[in-house]
Amino acid sequence: MINRILLTVAVIGITLAGCGGVEDADESGIANVTSAGPSSLIVMDEDLQQLRDDFNANAGRVRLVFLSGPTCGICLRGMADLNDEFVAASQNDDRLVTFVVHVPTMGAKQHHAADSIPLLDGPRVHHYWEESGIIGQHYTEVMDVDMYVWDFWAIYGPDAVWQGTLPPTPDYYEH
Repeated sequence: MINRILLTVAVIGITLAGCGGVEDADESGIANVTSAGPSSLIVMDEDLQQLRDDFNANAGRVRLVFLSGPTCGICLRGMADLNDEFVAASQNDDRLVTFVVHVPTMGAKQHHAADSIPLLDGPRVHHYWEESGIIGQHYTEVMDVDMYVWDFWAIYGPDAVWQGTLPPTPDYYEH
């Protein structure tokens, strides 16, 4: 697990190195993010419009997208490890935004997602609850695999745009 975390941290670092400053950031350093913000859980509809809007509002930044089962011990450990190894130290870097999408695997409910927020949190970390699990199905199509995608993180460079129903293909991912 630690080797995967270190590899992910290296990829994020390399991607950030190629990312310039963000021109349209407000005084908080977050540009045009329409979500309720860090430390709150945004409940989404199946259309995922809020996530798509927030993802696209942060074009020009490196974006991390996590699909996590909030009752999965391995998922929670991975979130905490990545936070400890990289995200917490990068909270003041306005070139990085993280989106954590909690999905209803292993009997998870919305309150489980809310309880897991402290494991990966900060001013540029946004948490979503997606009750239907449709986002995992969308990533199944994007990644062209035969299983439901979760316990998954993806890295997107600053040029990625989410158009249509399916998320864009990540520049790098781990499962």
